[in-house]
Amino acid sequence: MNERTRTKLEAKARRWLSLVHGRGLSLWWNEAVERRVYLEENLGLADGDAPDWKFFVFDGKVELIQVDVDRFGDHVQTIYDRTGKFLDQELYFKSGPPVDMPVDLDAMIDIAEAIGRRFDFVRVDMFRMDGAIFLGELGLVLTGATLRVRSPELDERLGEVWKAPWIGRVAPGFAVGHYATDWKTVHHPEREAPTP
Repeated sequence: MNERTRTKLEAKARRWLSLVHGRGLSLWWNEAVERRVYLEENLGLADGDAPDWKFFVFDGKVELIQVDVDRFGDHVQTIYDRTGKFLDQELYFKSGPPVDMPVDLDAMIDIAEAIGRRFDFVRVDMFRMDGAIFLGELGLVLTGATLRVRSPELDERLGEVWKAPWIGRVAPGFAVGHYATDWKTVHHPEREAPTP
């Protein structure tokens, strides 16, 4: 790598490290993580993004599987039960034709459930490449709780299985977000908590 390229990359990395991650989604806990720049293997496919497999784990049991394809193009999100049966419902984005379940679906479910056994809810994201499974992100507050579930049946199903011990004990106005000033004035003024 030549010196000019290195200088440009270092400047870009410094800028990344200076940004507040997830400000629009009020993901304040990301600010507690020490900032680092990592190089990771590109898991993309020749014709686009690798499918993103997301396992909804409630008290250590996978209830739903979400698969996102072409996230930076014509984003399609399909939903399945824990057996891989396609559910013709929409979570946050439009649905499309079902994808084939991987041969190692049971192993992916086992991994998700092992990670999720100490959480009342966690979404465990994974990628697959050449027969290997890669852990992606662990999601505790999906979309920063800023998007509604599109299908009422799916919303109800998720509500039925989530037995969070803190439900009913959350302070009024909690949804305004950690970055309240920016949230109201810059990002989503329509989402400001109602005045009591």
